[in-house]
Amino acid sequence: MTFSTYGLAQARENAPSSHIGPFSVTLAASQTSAAMVYGVSGAAFVAPRAGKLVGLSAQLSAAITGAGTTVTAHVFVNGVAQAALDCVFTQAGAAVVARVALDKKAAAIAIAAGDLIRVVYTSTGISNTPTMVATVEVEL
Repeated sequence: MTFSTYGLAQARENAPSSHIGPFSVTLAASQTSAAMVYGVSGAAFVAPRAGKLVGLSAQLSAAITGAGTTVTAHVFVNGVAQAALDCVFTQAGAAVVARVALDKKAAAIAIAAGDLIRVVYTSTGISNTPTMVATVEVEL
């Protein structure tokens, strides 16, 4: 059995992404870039080789409460926010699941071997304290 070059390219392009995580935290009100836990507090994923960040998924244990409040999960690479991957939850939206997926060819964020990948969150005045779990989608 033989495969064409086109077939192999298509298989790679459509291959599922890997996931980094879970990152987790119990939310607190009015936080700015508060670190989420990856195994132990303050830890980061270290990229074993070059690749691309292609998405972020986040889930809350309950919808946030408090009029006009928001929670945003951010991906940081080497201490720099990657705004294209922000997952936003609002009190008005009452959502408990959010996902951002980037086009793998046009918009993916390149990473290099040794890059530190973290997920942090920002909150504005939430009145409850749900837990948030997030995973970063990567192609390595």
